[in-house]
Amino acid sequence: MTRILLAVLALPSIVAAQELPTYAAPARRGFSIGVTGFTGGIWQPSGVDVAVLRPFGAPASHGVVSLGARLGSFVQDQAVLIGGSKGFFVTALLGVRRPIANLAMVGTDRDPNWVRLVAAPELGVSAGIDSPLPQGSYWGTGALLVGLSFGSDQRIDENFAILVGPAGFVGRTASAHLQVSLRYQTTFSGRRRPQE
Repeated sequence: MTRILLAVLALPSIVAAQELPTYAAPARRGFSIGVTGFTGGIWQPSGVDVAVLRPFGAPASHGVVSLGARLGSFVQDQAVLIGGSKGFFVTALLGVRRPIANLAMVGTDRDPNWVRLVAAPELGVSAGIDSPLPQGSYWGTGALLVGLSFGSDQRIDENFAILVGPAGFVGRTASAHLQVSLRYQTTFSGRRRPQE
């Protein structure tokens, strides 16, 4: 009788231990934050980026479209270390980010993290206050960025990216720059892990 009682008490724990974890559904919304700087010219815009994210395309493509804003100031050439900023600007941004190739997987097959080569073109419209740029107070921007992303398997999930590429400013005049961006993205609900 004692053995039967112990078996009945232990049975729920044994069955629960055999259950596989279930995964939350893929996220439909997320956000990203980051910093962006430009090289070239005497005055170089640099600022903080914030954007909301939505997936697009087939699930296997891991494509993400972003709508966001950049707020920053103009920094004098890198030779000036202290006190070399002037004016402010705000930029409305529309961008896309899509993997080109998976370079490496880290972690387990059930919860992998990937190092990916990504492409991230973006377009923007900027307005500046006390802008020292030759483009004037209003200008358009376009950039074709490539870089590395480090993160999980879902297309909107925890992810960190380093992006670099050519950027153009068009206003009263046009000029070319090199853009460097560091960005972190995640879902609105945080990282999606297996549910126990």
